[in-house]
Amino acid sequence: MNIVSLLGVTFLAVFLISTEKEPILAAAKVEKQSVTGVDKGIANNTSNEQVTNNLSHDTIIKRTNQLLDFLQQDTDENYQVITFNTKQELLEEFSKIATKNVVEPYIDYYYQERSNGLYIIPTEIPPWIDENNSYRTIPVHDDKVKLIQHNKSALHGKYTIEIEFTYEDIWRISNIKHS
Repeated sequence: MNIVSLLGVTFLAVFLISTEKEPILAAAKVEKQSVTGVDKGIANNTSNEQVTNNLSHDTIIKRTNQLLDFLQQDTDENYQVITFNTKQELLEEFSKIATKNVVEPYIDYYYQERSNGLYIIPTEIPPWIDENNSYRTIPVHDDKVKLIQHNKSALHGKYTIEIEFTYEDIWRISNIKHS
């Protein structure tokens, strides 16, 4: 990296970059913009670019669909979950695709553990990623990438979903934020 680009990176680090009303602190990171200006990402070095390339669209869709599928367990006519008997069993199965801190609030919200088994509480699914809409990915660290997508649905209205993926042997969902 030459002195001019190093100064540019340092200069950028001081400012708050705001895109689509979402502030993102560019701590020593360089903004990359596509020709169309639709996709914006932030990368600070080659390894972050490699991380972004390794987290493919297929992996993003696979992990987000897996998480949503896990939330919608098969039940009997009384809403008793067929495959799992406890929240802990469900949590262990979820850990293959997402971290405990991500899935635990969903399990606590959507499931009730009773003496005779695990029950799903009938309700709507949370605001979720729409695989037909565009999204941005922003490298956060060598092993973390944040996905940001703006959506609109009849049920949830306009919303933004941010999903952070962390690589530890495989890509897992490590944070989810709805706004």
